Amino acid sequence: ARDIPVEVVGLAGLLHLPEVADLVAVCEVLQDPGANASLVRLLTGPRWRIGPRDLALLGRRARLLVHRAAHGDDADPD
Repeated sequence: ARDIPVEVVGLAGLLHLPEVADLVAVCEVLQDPGANASLVRLLTGPRWRIGPRDLALLGRRARLLVHRAAHGDDADPD
């Protein structure tokens, strides 16, 4: 917007920018909800700031739900 000359030589360096890495992580999670590394990046990042303890509890709950779905147990004690 200020007519500053710019030259983009390669895109590899862009992936190291936090904003770009977060956008790539969002795309990976949308494409594959099981992309755990990308999901952890998003959940522990500046937007949600989920801590390690809460992340472990969230993972435990997710495993419980998957187990119940696999075994046809619809009862939810919570």
